[in-house]
Amino acid sequence: MIKPFGPYDFMPPIRTFSLTSDSVTNGEQLAREQVSGILGAGGSDISPQLSWSGFPEATRSFTVAMFDPECGSVSKPTDPHTAALFHFFHM
Repeated sequence: MIKPFGPYDFMPPIRTFSLTSDSVTNGEQLAREQVSGILGAGGSDISPQLSWSGFPEATRSFTVAMFDPECGSVSKPTDPHTAALFHFFHM
């Protein structure tokens, strides 16, 4: 049987690192402090605590991507035409 071509098959192994947070839990909603304070969201716009470890010594910055499944669908959560949003931050 022929193995299907994978786009990452010929790339070198990717080093891993750890990202932990006292403020954010995977799969959970943000605490009120991290929610936006504009447009009636009622939050405080406080950045969450994030800690990185085990990254390569030459690392100069990180990019954090967050998936927001409620953005665009709050008013119509069952409407498949509303789009979720990804947030990207370069740190």
